[in-house]
Amino acid sequence: MIDAIARTPAFAQARLIERLSQMEKKRDEIQKEIAQLKLSQPLRLTKDEIKDWLRKFSAGDVRDPDFRRWVVDVLISAVYVYDDKIVVFSACAGSARLPLEPPGR
Repeated sequence: MIDAIARTPAFAQARLIERLSQMEKKRDEIQKEIAQLKLSQPLRLTKDEIKDWLRKFSAGDVRDPDFRRWVVDVLISAVYVYDDKIVVFSACAGSARLPLEPPGR
């Protein structure tokens, strides 16, 4: 494309560069829209993908810090610790916050 612009007459180069810039901006907007649409679609997993994930989950060693970190990363999206309570947000779709009151309250 750059070679084509370089071969065009000088009076047309500015217009071609401007048009190229517009097209790149449009491409970026379309890519952003595609990404947003992909995020808005429900996650579709095959039966085999679910089986593999469950196998990995059940085969893990609970004493392994990396495995425990992975489990937390998969199941928990956020944890907020206050003076009087802990609020956990599950990573499951459509889940609400889970307030965890300290024992005895």
